[in-house]
Amino acid sequence: MSDVTENLPGSANPELPPAQIRKPQAYTRNSLVVTIIAASIVAALVASILTLMIQSYRGGLLQSATVVQEGKAVVSGEAPVEVYYATPFGNTPNLTLDMNKLHIVIVEQKADHFTVRKNTPAPSVEISWKAEGQAKAP
Repeated sequence: MSDVTENLPGSANPELPPAQIRKPQAYTRNSLVVTIIAASIVAALVASILTLMIQSYRGGLLQSATVVQEGKAVVSGEAPVEVYYATPFGNTPNLTLDMNKLHIVIVEQKADHFTVRKNTPAPSVEISWKAEGQAKAP
């Protein structure tokens, strides 16, 4: 029986080294926080670079700022009415009419004007309009 206990690790037997138990190094809270912060920074950088690439691909960075023009017009009679913008846009702007759309039809839209006409027998209809788009390049 003494032969068995003498050969156990950690016993006083000089032939065997003492038993060494190594625990895996546990992650500390600080290293986890640093890892999360680093991952967040990398994700933000990747998102920013992708956004800039998409905007430059679409031409968003090369175009000038959005221009807004507003006005009013009176549409009377059966003939279409052309409304010219004070400053032409670079391309066809986004046009919105602030009135009952049942009375007015947009016939044509271009970078420098739009054309509307009445579709009711009312004597005259006043419209308010707003156009948003890119400014024309100089």
